[in-house]
Amino acid sequence: MIIKINEPLKTIGGNSYLGDNKVPVTFKDAAIVCCEVYKPEKFIPGRTLKVLAIGTKIFNTTGDDIDLNEEEINLLKEVIEQNPIYVTGLTGALLNFLEVK
Repeated sequence: MIIKINEPLKTIGGNSYLGDNKVPVTFKDAAIVCCEVYKPEKFIPGRTLKVLAIGTKIFNTTGDDIDLNEEEINLLKEVIEQNPIYVTGLTGALLNFLEVK
């Protein structure tokens, strides 16, 4: 699945979420943070390394698009849903990027 990672995340009202530096938060920015702070609810061997690999893949992408396979998408959805940092609106905006259109 191809995801546009540099597009700003939007509120329900259509405004961009802004970071501390008043720059719009992109899917790339927020997904990397979710992967970095991921703490599994229960230990599953290899899961943390897979999350780290996905976060690294997103971080290292230099273009506007990234191609994630079904396993990566499903794991990233779980990571985003469990994130302890973002409000519901931003979490929902992240998940919208991962929905098949």
